[in-house]
Amino acid sequence: MRMLLLLILIGAAAYFTVPTRETHEAAARALMQEQAQAQAGAVREQSGISLDSVVDFVTGMVAGRGRYENFYVASKFTVDM
Repeated sequence: MRMLLLLILIGAAAYFTVPTRETHEAAARALMQEQAQAQAGAVREQSGISLDSVVDFVTGMVAGRGRYENFYVASKFTVDM
């Protein structure tokens, strides 16, 4: 009986602490900005236009669109890169 009560309490706590979509988006944007700044430093060392830079530009235009999934006790946010 104690184990069942403990599982119910853990489930209720998990349900009320699931991050929202906005929280996931903010964390994903911060991570993408850090990676973009790191890549910008590497790109400055190169000169000219390469196929990789064109592909990175095109994928960057569609980056940031994500899918949010709520599993009631956990959530998942997937960003298309």
